[in-house]
Amino acid sequence: MDIVIRDGVNSQKALMQAKERADQSMEFMAALEAAAKLGLSNGIFEESEDEGIDVVEEFFPTQQEE
Repeated sequence: MDIVIRDGVNSQKALMQAKERADQSMEFMAALEAAAKLGLSNGIFEESEDEGIDVVEEFFPTQQEE
């Protein structure tokens, strides 16, 4: 990968900013994953295992010949 730094920008400063942004990105990603896991663990599915076929047929109806 080639890194191109804008004219007039100190390379050390640019690298430090890139590292800060990467660290922030990882923090946001970790928070997002934690929230998703919590949401899924608190969720209850509306359909029971017995209703699975009905759900599939709702989204993928069988072709009926006319």
